[in-house]
Amino acid sequence: MTIKSYLVFPHNGKKASLKKALEGLKWCEVKVAANEELLIMVAETDDEGDEEIFLNELDKLDGLEHYSLVSGFNEQ
Repeated sequence: MTIKSYLVFPHNGKKASLKKALEGLKWCEVKVAANEELLIMVAETDDEGDEEIFLNELDKLDGLEHYSLVSGFNEQ
């Protein structure tokens, strides 16, 4: 199991729609940051295959400017 947290930066005016799209992915939970200009996402995948699928789906989302990995934990 791999757990990673990310800062997610939406394009201007796309935060709400991006949050909804992220919440639709089965691997993650999303919160609005205190400054409300970015989103905080925690993703949990079972293996490297799921993580690759998750990142590919993430990269396809409309409204996503970029995301930054904050920390990660991998339980072997």
